[in-house]
Amino acid sequence: MRRIDLGSSHVEHIVPQAEGRGSDDPLSVDYGNMLAVCDGFKGDKNGLTCDRARGNKHMTVNPLKPQTLVDIRYFRDGRIRSERSEIKVDLTKTLNLNQGTLRKNRKAEIDELGRYFKRLDERGKSVPAHCKKQLDALRSETTKKSEYQGVRIYFLEKRLRAESMRG
Repeated sequence: MRRIDLGSSHVEHIVPQAEGRGSDDPLSVDYGNMLAVCDGFKGDKNGLTCDRARGNKHMTVNPLKPQTLVDIRYFRDGRIRSERSEIKVDLTKTLNLNQGTLRKNRKAEIDELGRYFKRLDERGKSVPAHCKKQLDALRSETTKKSEYQGVRIYFLEKRLRAESMRG
């Protein structure tokens, strides 16, 4: 969920090239099997993440297949996890997504969103209306994606569900 640019990214294959398919494997040149990804915190004292931690391990989670992402949950302390064991392994072991720097950055995003909700509550503003407006903007194809956007979407949706239960 970090911002990347040409200097801080590289190409990752969703289905690893090293699965013994040989040099003529069509997936190795299939753009549908490639993502531009961050540097995986290369050099960070808290350890590698994402594809740098993954190596050539096969995964269930695939960012290009939203159905593999629906069981992902975020906690207020910045942790990420899933109740589905294979996805939990992908997130916590294979990709090391509970690495300290990532957790801290997600928590900062969650804390900022909490302050936003508090300001809305204090001003008597409609929380559901603001949540819907933000969600529409975040999901828009024309809106520039923000860092840790998935965390923001998760907690906006959660707050919207809570508000609808109250109403």
